[in-house]
Amino acid sequence: MNTPPETAKLRSRYQAIRELGRNSEAGRITYLAQDNSTQQLVVFKQFIFAKPGSEWAGFAAYQSEIESLKNLTHPGIPRYLNAIQNSKGLALIQEYKEAAESLAKNCHWNPEEIKHITVSLLEILIYLQSQTPPVIHRNIKPENILIDEDLKVSLVDFSLPNIQGKERIINNSTAGTVGFMPHEQIRNNELTEATDLYGIGATLVCLLSQTPSNQIQTLFDGQGRINFQTVISKQISFPFIQWLEKMMEPYAVQRYANAQVALEALNQIELERLPEVKINPDRLEFQATNYGEKVTQSIIVSNSIPDTILKGGWEMAFHPREPNRRTGYQPWISFEPKQFEGNRVKCEITVDTSYLLADKTYDRQILLNTLASESTHSVTIQVQTPKLAPELLPKRSFVVLFIIALAVGFLASLIIGKQDNNFLGFLSWIGIILGLGSGFIGGVAAAFNSIPLLGGTVSSSVFFQSRFGFRSSFGFVLGFLMGVTTGYIVRNNLGKSLPGNFMGFRAGVYSTGGLISCLIAFFGFTMGVAIKVKFLSLYVIIALAVTGIPLGYLIFSQYQILSNYRKAVKHLIKP
Repeated sequence: MNTPPETAKLRSRYQAIRELGRNSEAGRITYLAQDNSTQQLVVFKQFIFAKPGSEWAGFAAYQSEIESLKNLTHPGIPRYLNAIQNSKGLALIQEYKEAAESLAKNCHWNPEEIKHITVSLLEILIYLQSQTPPVIHRNIKPENILIDEDLKVSLVDFSLPNIQGKERIINNSTAGTVGFMPHEQIRNNELTEATDLYGIGATLVCLLSQTPSNQIQTLFDGQGRINFQTVISKQISFPFIQWLEKMMEPYAVQRYANAQVALEALNQIELERLPEVKINPDRLEFQATNYGEKVTQSIIVSNSIPDTILKGGWEMAFHPREPNRRTGYQPWISFEPKQFEGNRVKCEITVDTSYLLADKTYDRQILLNTLASESTHSVTIQVQTPKLAPELLPKRSFVVLFIIALAVGFLASLIIGKQDNNFLGFLSWIGIILGLGSGFIGGVAAAFNSIPLLGGTVSSSVFFQSRFGFRSSFGFVLGFLMGVTTGYIVRNNLGKSLPGNFMGFRAGVYSTGGLISCLIAFFGFTMGVAIKVKFLSLYVIIALAVTGIPLGYLIFSQYQILSNYRKAVKHLIKP
């Protein structure tokens, strides 16, 4: 039967326990009742449509609305159970949500819970708005939203006029609550799918500001808008505040078109105000001078969002060439501090090249994990490891440089020893020293194919010869020959491992390769002089010791490094 019979038997099936709510203007009284047939608790909602001394139009006038209620099967909406008519109206019997209380009884919710409640309400509205015709609740407020211990949200207090055809003329404002109705409802204009969004927005203001629903009018400004920015927590994000303002625009066309659009916009933002991470620089390049050294660079992490504190921690991003971290993994990139808290923090990133292959380029990502609007931030690092010194010094370079230095030393001692007086001997030494300097520059120029610089050194040689004569300039020629060879080999042995650049010449004069080359040159020169004087000069012996002992130590230590490197190479991390 479409029309429920009015019988004492049917009415006696439900026994009222207590009154849950009353809306005298809308003619609605809600009771908690018990179904005597099933012993279940139900909600008994009495609608009084007839005026005193008159009869109402009858159940048939609301048949379509009741049928729509029957078809609502969303878990967040109480199920329709039955309907009973009498001479003044009718009663709806609906499911009772046990172990749930209204939001009006508990305003203390954290931001994550509030967002969950908001999403749940919008999903219920999406379901209601998908009905034909769309269902408009018209009275969304904290009292009509129930939530249980599992944070399951239910929307209650559906009224029959909420489900209406356009031909029915009713007073929309009687179904709502002051403070939770938009302008179109207050003025009894046509309602749209944006109407209920206002009620959700006003409800959220009550939750965020912990304002009781019966006091929400205290938040209205002179223009009839809810002014909530000054009463909610400073931890609420600016994007969510803007979203909430749009939900409560006075006119429907200014709000989101419907619940689906509002939910899509909400999913793009965070409710809680979070820090914003800025990293400077966002790329680091490390270049080690000596193999096995630790190289450190600094990076600044900052946050400019007020009333927030940035917390974060560094880690190395996954890379297929990195070893299994479960098997005694020792990180070759370290952070200080690794975990931090603050809005401007200087972090030092240190690279230990002893875990890496020599003469290789490594590209890796380090990750900064934060409690921020973007949880993970990536920084690219590039590491260039140096060559090993023995690999930079081919044996031919040793031999050629030593032989030339030996010959120059021997010939120089012959020339200086045959000078007629001390003045000519002094000039010969000056010539050798100037020749060494000019030749070294010429050798570097030759290594870079720098014709102007090389031409300048040759011109200086010709000028010296014409100024001081052939005998004295012969020492310059010998020094120049030794300087050119030394400069060329030193420059090649410096390689690409050194920082700095001046006229194309890398400024790392303390490079092991370059130092060994220079020591070989001076050791060979001293050895040539020693052979000429038959090792009888104390000064020559001291010079041999001063150049030979460091040279031997450096060559031994560098080849020891190479030996150790070859043993460990299979365990080193690949680029």
